[in-house]
Amino acid sequence: MTLLLILLAVLPTIFMIVFIYYKDSYEKEPVGLLVSLFALGMAGTIPAVAYETAGDAFIGLFFYKNSGIYNLISAFLGVALVEEGVKFIALYFRTWKNPNYNYKFDGIVYAVLVSLGFATVENILYVLEGGLSVAIARALLSVPSHAIDAVYMAFIMDMPNIMIP
Repeated sequence: MTLLLILLAVLPTIFMIVFIYYKDSYEKEPVGLLVSLFALGMAGTIPAVAYETAGDAFIGLFFYKNSGIYNLISAFLGVALVEEGVKFIALYFRTWKNPNYNYKFDGIVYAVLVSLGFATVENILYVLEGGLSVAIARALLSVPSHAIDAVYMAFIMDMPNIMIP
């Protein structure tokens, strides 16, 4: 059963990686670079958990745990900002000066790979804990959300190039 749950947790990210890879019809990116971005996304879960734990403790100093305001601040600052920040840092330092980053869609491919690496680890952990219903919900909601957030991240990362005529 555990192996089946891991497979269900990983399949959505594999599907989205294949989808985005084939959408890059202009110039395919080096597979080694894509694998390293995916691995950086996976590795990013480690500092994210550390920062989220520290943020949770800090927010708990000012608000009652599980109060509405605590949950709101925790969700946006303690989780979302941390996770997207960790992914952005990995993306930026691995790709910004990379000579393969020569087309606007490259940033989208790179950002999606980092985000899906992160989502894969997160998905495995949540699905092993929550089972089949969590696997289905995360396949339909969380994994696509990570990819969509990555598209916005790629756009923001490419802003200096868009703004300069």
